[in-house]
Amino acid sequence: MEDLRYGRYSVRSTLSAQTKETILMVEELKLRGYCVLTYRAPRSSRIAVATLGLGYVNHPEIFIATEPEKEEEASGVLHYLAEQVLEHGKELTEGSYGKSIYRELVFREEHFDLDPFEDSDPFEDMDPFEDFDDDYEGAFPGWLVCSLPTKILAPSHAEDERCQFKAA
Repeated sequence: MEDLRYGRYSVRSTLSAQTKETILMVEELKLRGYCVLTYRAPRSSRIAVATLGLGYVNHPEIFIATEPEKEEEASGVLHYLAEQVLEHGKELTEGSYGKSIYRELVFREEHFDLDPFEDSDPFEDMDPFEDFDDDYEGAFPGWLVCSLPTKILAPSHAEDERCQFKAA
């Protein structure tokens, strides 16, 4: 008889890609307390990588604007920073930090009068927090702009480059 324990399965969904991404985002928020989003505007050569969920602990979200080839590095930095905030109680503020695997991270505060889910965003017809939390907008403390580290003390070294990050 065939052993079915190690088989693979897949779901044939009728949901749109946007709906699937929203569900995944909400599940990441429920499981980890944050998620990392990537966005590229049409006809733009840069991408935006941002945290979502740090506002629940009254901390600014973190946003990075960078080149597409730096997406993995930016995502890694944001995962690291989000875990420092949520798991270790670190409070990141305007200034420069040089600890752990990153030699230097520079943060600068930004304040925008933007509703993170206004009609100009990718969730125009959908509230991603509809089944999660209706009060997120009240917990949205602002943006923190950060630079990618010029050197990483981890096994691989990044090229010397600075990019702006914005965190909400």
